Amino acid sequence: MSRSRKKNAYSTWTCCKSRKKSKGLCNKLFRRISKIRLMTSKPLPISVRKVMDEWDMEGDGKHRVVPSADHYLKVLRK
Repeated sequence: MSRSRKKNAYSTWTCCKSRKKSKGLCNKLFRRISKIRLMTSKPLPISVRKVMDEWDMEGDGKHRVVPSADHYLKVLRK
């Protein structure tokens, strides 16, 4: 396994490695708002994006790293 590599070289734009905490917080907020709106008979939020803006999360998405980049081999490591 020490020589295994990723098939696709994708990396985040910022210094965070994952958005796991932000996604968990967003889903928790979505469930909470849905629960409150069910009790008060208000319309439910359709999607998670209606509750929390994607730009408020950690990182700014992912991008594909081209093979000519300096950090290409580092991104391919698991």
